[in-house]
Amino acid sequence: MYQNNNNWGRGFGYGRWRQSSGGGYNQQYEQRQQKKRSGAKFGYSKGDNTRPYVRGWRATRRYGLITYICGPNKGTHVTTSGSGRDWENWTCKITFGDGNSRLCSCLYDRTSQKVVISELGIVINPKAANGGYCGRFGKKR
Repeated sequence: MYQNNNNWGRGFGYGRWRQSSGGGYNQQYEQRQQKKRSGAKFGYSKGDNTRPYVRGWRATRRYGLITYICGPNKGTHVTTSGSGRDWENWTCKITFGDGNSRLCSCLYDRTSQKVVISELGIVINPKAANGGYCGRFGKKR
């Protein structure tokens, strides 16, 4: 029987395939790493430990690159919720890919350093794996 070594006749169609030791085909070297679509970072304004900020970004197909810069309001106070978490009122500046910007209010969780923009359904988490997370939470509308 004729043995086909180039694997074109086995329905694969394209690409380089190599036979693994288990008898199957291994395409691990052909898979690309996924693009990073969002990120977040926590820091202090100009090194001042009394002025924290959270920055986030995410790439969308509809609006392009959206950036979020969140910081405390002037004279903000700490509120403790029923679950024992400490929250602060912050303001977030949202800049869209076309240059338009918008201000909205948000809440900052002091223990986890998360920012929640409830009117848009967005959370910014700088402590998430792989460089932070900025995106939707809850169910889609």
